[in-house]
Amino acid sequence: MGLYAEAAGAFEAVLEIDPLNPRARYSLGLCKLYLEDTAGAIAEYTALKDLDPTLASDLYERIYPTR
Repeated sequence: MGLYAEAAGAFEAVLEIDPLNPRARYSLGLCKLYLEDTAGAIAEYTALKDLDPTLASDLYERIYPTR
């Protein structure tokens, strides 16, 4: 639907309550990526690395696709 900015706001609200929520970090990273905010996506990847390496790896692959 393209409502990435609105979704990002929702995930940011979740992270205000639970800053260690890996799913919210991952989803916010995706929203940032779709909003062409690469720096924001990288920041979420960095925060996610220690929380959930599997999700962090997936986000990294989306930020830096191998193809």
